[in-house]
Amino acid sequence: MTEVSPPHNLGAEQGLIGAVLLDDRLHEHVADITPDHFFDPMHVELWRLICDVLAGNGRADPVTLRPHIQDWRLIGDRTVFAYLGDLAVNGCSPASLGAYAQEVKRMSLRRRVSVLASDAATAALDVSTGDRFEA
Repeated sequence: MTEVSPPHNLGAEQGLIGAVLLDDRLHEHVADITPDHFFDPMHVELWRLICDVLAGNGRADPVTLRPHIQDWRLIGDRTVFAYLGDLAVNGCSPASLGAYAQEVKRMSLRRRVSVLASDAATAALDVSTGDRFEA
């Protein structure tokens, strides 16, 4: 049986983060996006860092974030700093920002629904639950 990957859209996550790295003023338009909306663990941490830096009235771009990521792991054979640069160069356009944010939120919701459905199916198949499921 093949394992199914949880719903996600890495391109939308990358485009959203990249756009904000290119112009951190765009963050105010997607401030409702939280780290928990992201699938990729690196994106979760990057978004958390961006939000924290901006909440402290700092700037969030690859150069200003560099001191915060010195000890972060490599991504394959590349540094996180190089990845930040790639994200900024390939960020979505400001005109597409809302659509990318919606896609990140939509995938997050689908993951949550998937977990709930899986938990419900597991509970329904568990004969040790006894009287919890009576006709």
